[in-house]
Amino acid sequence: MDKNTLVFLLIVLAVVTVVGILFWKSYESQRAETNKSDVGVAIANSAGNAASSFFNAFWGGGKS
Repeated sequence: MDKNTLVFLLIVLAVVTVVGILFWKSYESQRAETNKSDVGVAIANSAGNAASSFFNAFWGGGKS
C-alpha cells in the first residue's frame, strides 16, 4: 500500500469518526423516546458494520 492510499484511509476514517460522534450526540439527545432507541441502535450498528466492511475490503485490496 502506498502512502497516498494510507493518507486517504486516515482522512476517511477521521470523517467517519466525526460524523459518527455527531450522529451519536443527536441520537443520545433524542433517546427520551424509548420507541425510537432500538431503531437508532440498529442504524448505528449497520453503519458501523458497513464502514468496517468497506475498510476491510479496501485494506485487503490495497495490500500486495
